[in-house]
Amino acid sequence: EKLISLLERIIREFIYFNIPFRNNQIILTRIELAPDFKKAVIFVIIEPENESEKILSDVRKLLPKIRKEVSVKLTMRFIPIFEF
Repeated sequence: EKLISLLERIIREFIYFNIPFRNNQIILTRIELAPDFKKAVIFVIIEPENESEKILSDVRKLLPKIRKEVSVKLTMRFIPIFEF
């Protein structure tokens, strides 16, 4: 749970500082981490809902940068592969 809390903080900060919001809102609700720490699923709420697919597509393009950000801030043997 401590690792999930750290990941949530790092990813929330990344989203806040790296995704232009305009009239959109992306809220991280939770992260589910696989028992072997190799995969993490990030759950978000995107508003407005009618633009959620486009926004989610744009956010998915940032997954490598999110993984790099986590690797810089955390010392782990395996950095999880993230998906939304």
